[in-house]
Amino acid sequence: MGKNNRDSYLSSTEELHWARPLLIETPGKLGKFKSRAVAIICFEKVFKYASKKAFYQDVTRHLVDRNSPWSWKDKAKWGWVISKVVPLKSPFPVTNIGIRYTKNISLKS
Repeated sequence: MGKNNRDSYLSSTEELHWARPLLIETPGKLGKFKSRAVAIICFEKVFKYASKKAFYQDVTRHLVDRNSPWSWKDKAKWGWVISKVVPLKSPFPVTNIGIRYTKNISLKS
């Protein structure tokens, strides 16, 4: 699993107060397991990157470089500052990957 400490989807601090996003571990092209929820993430704040230059100056924090599938495209990029990661006692399979919140996924930890 990577060390990405930011992501780029939530777009308002308000969403952080009710959202309890799950950390989903995905196998990538070489993994020999199915996608699974491994933790609940708590976010401190969210912000919009002012420019492509600002986004790439922050690469040591979000770990997305110019060659990444998640590199800067034509859409705005957002940073989520993670304040806490709570590992689940038992990871569980996830079939719907994307932005999902714990109110939509039953946690069995």
